[in-house]
Amino acid sequence: MAENYADPTYVLDNGIRQKFRMILGAVELTTQEYVTAETGGATTQQITAPAPTGNKTLTVGGTDGGGALAPGYAALPMVPGQLITITQVAPPAVYGPYTIAQVNTDAILETEEVLDPAIVGGLTLSGAGDKIEVFNSGVALPISTHEVGVATVTALTAAGAALDKLFNILSCPTATFLDDGIIPGDVLQIPLDPESAVSWVDYQSWVVSSVSSQTRLTIVNNGTNTSTVANELPHGIKRSGTPTDREVTAGQVYFRVQRNMTKAEQVTYMLEIAQSFDSKRVVLAYPDEVDVVDLPDGSKDRGGLLTPTLADPQPGYYLACCIGGQTAGNPSQQGFTNKTINGIDRLYNSSEYFTEPQLTDLSNGGVYVFVQDNVDALPYTIHEVTTNVLALETGEYMFVKNFDFIAMTFLDTIFPFIGKWNIHDDTLRFIKKALYATIANLQSRYVARIGPPLLSATVDSVFQATNLSADRVEAYVGVRMPMTLNIIGLHLVA
Repeated sequence: MAENYADPTYVLDNGIRQKFRMILGAVELTTQEYVTAETGGATTQQITAPAPTGNKTLTVGGTDGGGALAPGYAALPMVPGQLITITQVAPPAVYGPYTIAQVNTDAILETEEVLDPAIVGGLTLSGAGDKIEVFNSGVALPISTHEVGVATVTALTAAGAALDKLFNILSCPTATFLDDGIIPGDVLQIPLDPESAVSWVDYQSWVVSSVSSQTRLTIVNNGTNTSTVANELPHGIKRSGTPTDREVTAGQVYFRVQRNMTKAEQVTYMLEIAQSFDSKRVVLAYPDEVDVVDLPDGSKDRGGLLTPTLADPQPGYYLACCIGGQTAGNPSQQGFTNKTINGIDRLYNSSEYFTEPQLTDLSNGGVYVFVQDNVDALPYTIHEVTTNVLALETGEYMFVKNFDFIAMTFLDTIFPFIGKWNIHDDTLRFIKKALYATIANLQSRYVARIGPPLLSATVDSVFQATNLSADRVEAYVGVRMPMTLNIIGLHLVA
């Protein structure tokens, strides 16, 4: 089956010649890791430190037909970034517009601007035409209006107060922050809808300031919320503007904690991936982003004279394609260390990102690393390696592919005998003669600087393996193959 062609033991087990024996891929650069996986059941709490200064808490309300204004302002619904304006007809006054920074309840808001002293002292609007309006930013017409004398509204109220203490604490009874190794500088993430476990496409982030226990941490104090930035943890009404289930419920908040990895940790992470394969049949190219020569992006607007716009950086598997192209276009005994490739304009996250020792660590650990001396130079690999670097014979890509080529050549030699010949002395002699002819053919394929794919070989034995099966012939051929020149020791003796 085609899915088994890359299995190096398939021929031995099934007696079918393989057509493909190497997997070429790329490893992705990972700069962050989750030290605490997605967890639910958390509650956000206020810190004990003094609240930010400024009278920016606005409470609005009123009476409707003799009772409390209902459904109040829930029908708007108000969200951060909207504007609220309070208009009084007599004496004439307009307060605001105030930018909504946080919605605590359907009637209590926090604003970016300090409230007018008249509102802080408490304002009752009972004259016809007095109103409270909510606008979307940049839009002249209000999206919601409560006006005295309209419908059954008989009065409106507005009162200002100081800001409350900040919601900077996250607690979760099932968390294990200390065991997880959470440290200051890690990043706490909560979905935009804090109570949804499936909404991680959009999430908010805060930097951890301290961890006080297994179940409790505090974020960095960046002040109160603004209309565009949630500096505090979710509380009150969800900033997502969810029309239903709008309030953040204690004990229902989902979270996870992410850590920005150092470059040394990034190297270790990629090495763990490469070493998990630990196979001479797997090549993982790096870096993870490249510019492909003259690759257009048809989804982008065309430039002058309708010239196609070039594509953004592409995934690192384009480098794997280059390795495949080099493999197909060069003799099997050709090594690719320090050999440049065409088709790639620029590499990202390689020479200009990691230090030379870090790139060397990647290469020594089984990552096929490409580098670029400058942005105009052709890329090349610092060492052509597979993911099994325990020995030269398994780690050198040249040796692996050259051995495969020799093996396939010998298979092509002996395959015509199968099923068409019977086993007798002449057959064994013909097989041995054919093997020696193949050896001579491989030795004759000499190429300057790299020599032939096979330096020498001897047919040690060809015999009928009756101990295994009466219809089986075993042939043993000792081969000596070329090895890539990686090191030259130069000793100057005076």
